[in-house]
Amino acid sequence: MAIKLVVDTDPGIDDALAIALSFNSPEVKVHALTAAGGNLPAEECLKNIYRILGFLGVRDKPLIGVGRDWPRSGEDARHIHGKDGLANTYLPVFSRNAAEPAAKLIASILTGSPEPVTLLALAPLTSVADTIDRIGTAEGNVERVVIMGGAFHVPGNASPTAEFNIYHNPEAARLVINSPLPIVIVPLDITTGLVFTVRDFDAFSRCRTGAGKLARNLLPFYLQAHRRYLGLDGVHLHDVVATAFVMAPEIFETKKAWCDVEIEGEITRGTTVIDDRPISPKAPNVEVVTGFDAEALKNFILSRLSRE
Repeated sequence: MAIKLVVDTDPGIDDALAIALSFNSPEVKVHALTAAGGNLPAEECLKNIYRILGFLGVRDKPLIGVGRDWPRSGEDARHIHGKDGLANTYLPVFSRNAAEPAAKLIASILTGSPEPVTLLALAPLTSVADTIDRIGTAEGNVERVVIMGGAFHVPGNASPTAEFNIYHNPEAARLVINSPLPIVIVPLDITTGLVFTVRDFDAFSRCRTGAGKLARNLLPFYLQAHRRYLGLDGVHLHDVVATAFVMAPEIFETKKAWCDVEIEGEITRGTTVIDDRPISPKAPNVEVVTGFDAEALKNFILSRLSRE
């Protein structure tokens, strides 16, 4: 049986390709997509969800939700993803499903689903925290919450120590990570360990429709942004790697650990802290992805995205 998947996302180029990957993977059934404020404000991310679904030609439309913006953070990531969040392509919005408030929609799915639900969080965790506040963790039928976020032993991408999704709303991240829900964290330590180069883009050269064509349209801009702002001759597909974990966990290695989020530090706000001491007095509260088979992971991602 396919995994019942709810994706909270803030598209974003790598978010767009993560969504495409999920629709090209028989292991999952995308039941709902909710837009969160992050790379762009939530309403603009909602528009991008409609753009992506239309471009991919998704017929069995998922439920759609939109979250609230977090007032303390006015920062976005347009310099990496483009003014429209999708490489300045300004794709047409083909059709719109009615969008419910994200926390209300997620809560109704988690409490009403007879089968376990996997929640994939590719954005700041505002909507996930709002959902927990709304229903309580014991009421939802949750298989696990997979979070793309955090930076433990590598530099951050929003501050010297903080990853963007956590930095954007660290209070929400702290609430979610310390909840009783089964949490899996896919941090920058992992997502920056896989680099896609121009040569890898050849996998999409013959794609005329669907995910491969979407990749062809978005990745050149993303590559230029990585060169300009990161000095990298290639791109990191953070959200795609986290999404691949849902479909192919056998490619990855994990460990249980204690983790928390700094919310008060003047310089370190949004930093994720992991207790890696050999003998820790703190009980594990999350599962952290710690490694992967690089060849298998890259082949999995490229082959799935290049499917017609």
